[in-house]
Amino acid sequence: MISALEHQKVFKSIVYRRNGLSEQVIERLYPLLTRRPPQHLVELKFIDCNMTGSQVALLCDTLTCADSRLRTLALVYAQQTDRSFSRMISWLKDSQYIRNIDLSSTQMCTSSQGWPKLIEVVKEHNSLRSVNISHNRLMED
Repeated sequence: MISALEHQKVFKSIVYRRNGLSEQVIERLYPLLTRRPPQHLVELKFIDCNMTGSQVALLCDTLTCADSRLRTLALVYAQQTDRSFSRMISWLKDSQYIRNIDLSSTQMCTSSQGWPKLIEVVKEHNSLRSVNISHNRLMED
């Protein structure tokens, strides 16, 4: 399906909901993520796709390498490891285009040390408009 989308000239949004996901699917996103305006992809949502930490890390590496112009990223019910969460935070920090990020129902496989780092990035990020961290076990200071 992703390879078919490459042939579309102006394709703005991809929503994966309750679909199987593999590393190959993520790698095939690269050509779509490197597009420049007005053909660029602005929204990418993975919702309840059993994303593993290694898939999240690969996606964030792909977003970084592609110099993506995504405005919306959703990783709902995605598993996160310290490594994947760190890569996601790094991409978020460097992205000047992201406006909305949805990390609701994140399944942390290891420690939750990444949340304070995420909060620091959100504080300093000038273009973010919406951050959804609902249904996570966070303690506010």
